[in-house]
Amino acid sequence: MLEIRCQERFDAVSKFAKENNCHEAFQETLNYLSNYYNRDVAGDQTICTLFPDFAPQSFTFEMCKLVNGNRVSRFGGGMIYWDDEKKWTVHT
Repeated sequence: MLEIRCQERFDAVSKFAKENNCHEAFQETLNYLSNYYNRDVAGDQTICTLFPDFAPQSFTFEMCKLVNGNRVSRFGGGMIYWDDEKKWTVHT
């Protein structure tokens, strides 16, 4: 599951991606993050929370699992945009 804590930034980056013909790469990276741990164990739920990053068109994220209804942080990282390649990469 993807949780966005910076809707204005997210909308701006989505618009940027559409205008620069890299929206498919943007969506693929979001899909990767939103499903990252959900393939572990049937019924487990993972939440990837996006926050704004200082780098242009980029985000930081926190990956958490729900355990007995409580969030347990697993790790954090960045979803970084590479202008010369017109794509986002995930770094932890």
